[in-house]
Amino acid sequence: MGQSQLIVSICIYMCVIQFVTSKVSWSLSSLPAIFGNDITLTCEIEIKSKDCSVRQWSGGPDGKAIMYNGITSKSYKYQEKVDLQSTNFSFIIKSFMETDVNVNYTCSCDFKSFKKKLSLEEKLFHYPPIETNVSFVYDQDLLKVMLDLKKVYPVPRCGFYFGKDFESKTMAVHFHHNGLVFNAKYTIEYRIRNHEEGCGKRPTVKCIFISTDKPITINGNATIICPGKMYANSVC
Repeated sequence: MGQSQLIVSICIYMCVIQFVTSKVSWSLSSLPAIFGNDITLTCEIEIKSKDCSVRQWSGGPDGKAIMYNGITSKSYKYQEKVDLQSTNFSFIIKSFMETDVNVNYTCSCDFKSFKKKLSLEEKLFHYPPIETNVSFVYDQDLLKVMLDLKKVYPVPRCGFYFGKDFESKTMAVHFHHNGLVFNAKYTIEYRIRNHEEGCGKRPTVKCIFISTDKPITINGNATIICPGKMYANSVC
């Protein structure tokens, strides 16, 4: 075997080894992934992006090819982000919707591909409620609080806070599916033990999500005035 043939054989061998051993995978980069916002999936490869002659994304709600080297027929919905010197390239899903989750996505670099379902998980996704209704009703020495959250995910843990000592009480919750997410209703009854302590204090409800450190806080915009009174509310 001549020297030139040996060099060619070595090059072919190295290319085959690289093809066999190279890995491709993707992961969710936007944490948490918030419905209504843009989210990003990142494809990790073992070569620089500039050496990947074909960068491709497929799948989604239609299960078809979506992106080819940054080109898509749905630019209103999808976008590529790539640094050709890095070993990854990203796929942006704009205005993330319920139909974009619990479906498969595949990222490809040349002949290597990785397919995985983007599964809805409580720790990774957040759907802020599209509607929040709350009422604070005071009757004699009993304060009744009712909270209604429409289309929320995951179901948060909501607590009732009252008085200068900010005493916390967990609210009972009943929820049911609304599509992939939930409608949730919370209630609590709190008996004021001493009218002098109860009067002049402002009730508050706070809801905490496992997927984000940003709680929902709802304040009664009036303090308790004896005797009973219906309280308006504000969301902040």
